[in-house]
Amino acid sequence: MKTLLLIASSLGRDGTSRFITYFVNNYAKRDDIRINVLFFRSVPEDLLEELDKNVDVNSLHIESKLWRSTFKVINEIVKIKPDYCLLGFHQLLWLSFLSPLFHVYGIKILMRDTIIPTLFHANEGKLKKLLNKLAYRRFDKIITQSIDMHDDLVTNWGCDINKMILINNPVDIDAVKARVSECPEELRNKNTFTFVAAGRLTYQKGYDIIINRMAELTTSSKFQLLILGSGELDHQLKDLVIEKGVSEYVHFLGYRNNVASYLYYADALLLTSRYEGFPNIVLEANALGKPVFTNACKGGVNEIILQGVNGVSCNFESSATFEKGLVSFFETKFNSHDVIRTVQNRYDISIIMEKYSKVFIH
Repeated sequence: MKTLLLIASSLGRDGTSRFITYFVNNYAKRDDIRINVLFFRSVPEDLLEELDKNVDVNSLHIESKLWRSTFKVINEIVKIKPDYCLLGFHQLLWLSFLSPLFHVYGIKILMRDTIIPTLFHANEGKLKKLLNKLAYRRFDKIITQSIDMHDDLVTNWGCDINKMILINNPVDIDAVKARVSECPEELRNKNTFTFVAAGRLTYQKGYDIIINRMAELTTSSKFQLLILGSGELDHQLKDLVIEKGVSEYVHFLGYRNNVASYLYYADALLLTSRYEGFPNIVLEANALGKPVFTNACKGGVNEIILQGVNGVSCNFESSATFEKGLVSFFETKFNSHDVIRTVQNRYDISIIMEKYSKVFIH
């Protein structure tokens, strides 16, 4: 039996945490691999309870900079002596420099990256970029979520293409449906087409783009937009909504832990991001039969969207292409069963976990 150690930061309500829960609970049911989980930071009890009770879970309770706990991490890894150590978030890149030590114990170090490095590290200095480039090259394998991520690592970061493995994010359709509860108050008795957008209020998520585009639309083309999330641009975005005169159409609801309910009772998902890894929110909207209108950004979104079947993708940066895409979206008669099948046939958790099994077992 193989032993796998998954190292992650913590658990939250984000896409990466959702993947960790799917991943851990799937492998907990198998008899050909034993999985251990090591969290750097403390994990909320309610989220910890979502993990299978048969999984050995430990937390280092580190709240300072992660690299300062190098010796604690080494000790835990060597103590467990897994066949594979899978790093679940990019802040752990520095651990690859310790790969010669782990190889002595027969431990292979793998990275599951969640970002497009060139875009994510765009504002970093030359020295840090160089160190990151060297770190990427020292992993035994790198698992990427999207073609854009794969190509960026090979072309711009010098990663060996033979070490690269492309595995998309999974979606557990039954689990997504089970999270749907009563209709949120904001969606009761709605009489206007309503999009939901969900994610941190940051530059990457591109909410300023959609606010500007909405201000350019004629009244007859306008729609309601409910934005779920909080973040550093909260005040700036709210001020922009007032400045552009779209307060009647754009509503900031703050953080919500029942995103699935908003997706289910809204008409569609709107994704405005400037770039993504492989957006779980798109998979989950499709899993609920909801189409997606999305910016054609870098990342897996253009792999997920089949034009006119489960959504419409276009360039939101251009007023002309946005309006053309919006018209196309509204004119398309989406079939909810077809929408669900687009993710079920490609990204169902059973399909994706089998791809991981080929990495760790075969």
